[in-house]
Amino acid sequence: MASVHGEMNEMAGGAAPMMAMSMSRASAPAFGAAHQAADMQAPPPAQPQTEPLANDAGRVLVKNGHMSLIVESVEDAAGAVEEQALKLGGFTTSQHRGSSSGPAAGGKANFMSGSVTVRVPAKRFADLRGAVRKVGLWVESENENVDDVTDQFFDTKSRIRVLQSTVARLEAFIDKASSSSDVANLFQQVTRHQERLESLQGQLRRYSDQASLSTLTVSLSRRQDAPDPEAPDFWSPLKTLLVAAQALGAAARWCVDAGIWAIVFGLPAVFLLGLLLFAANGLARRFGVAIWPWGAATPAARSRDS
Repeated sequence: MASVHGEMNEMAGGAAPMMAMSMSRASAPAFGAAHQAADMQAPPPAQPQTEPLANDAGRVLVKNGHMSLIVESVEDAAGAVEEQALKLGGFTTSQHRGSSSGPAAGGKANFMSGSVTVRVPAKRFADLRGAVRKVGLWVESENENVDDVTDQFFDTKSRIRVLQSTVARLEAFIDKASSSSDVANLFQQVTRHQERLESLQGQLRRYSDQASLSTLTVSLSRRQDAPDPEAPDFWSPLKTLLVAAQALGAAARWCVDAGIWAIVFGLPAVFLLGLLLFAANGLARRFGVAIWPWGAATPAARSRDS
């Protein structure tokens, strides 16, 4: 296990600085000397601040988790989660508060929901989860994800070693180059390989960081107050009378409203219908046809009309 840690720390360091040279018609030995001087003045590569986690089987594991808690106060619970992470050597990466239902006692915001994301050393991840469980009234849900990145980690480390060896050989060729064109060509290859090397070293540092520090996201929801129980419904004649009176009043209002609607919409309709019938009756009387019995034309009227 110790050898695994040593290899991780060795390969997760930062990349060597890029060589800064201007190409000119100077001779190859002069260029090689300048290159050596630049290497001597370059600062040492930065070392990672965290050590990746490898278990007894030599695996590199990334642990993340999520917990949902029901709490009495979202603000107090969020502060407790952050405090527990700090005690275990971790820190808070993000936090969020949901809508507020107004100020609570003491002037604190009475948030209905919220979330906190914290990171702690992987070896203390189980301790953090146990401490967070005690923060809420109860745990609504909980899950943990373990991602095995051993293959990716050691594959990246091997590619870094190959590139480092390639860059070292190219730098040796630069010192032995006999023409400026060869130096320029070799320098371009060194630059391209060093850019790729820096990218891989950054990827290796991310694996190391993710495996060294586990992430826990805690969702917080305030407990909803239970509604007050309804009082027993005892029979009361007075209550029945009041309910009946209210029903009678509602029926009376409905009748009045219906009458108003009938007057507003009914009278114009009756008037128009009367006009139509009057016109139809007048037209029918000209042809001696009766629309209704009392509207039939008499013989005298028919002879007079003719």
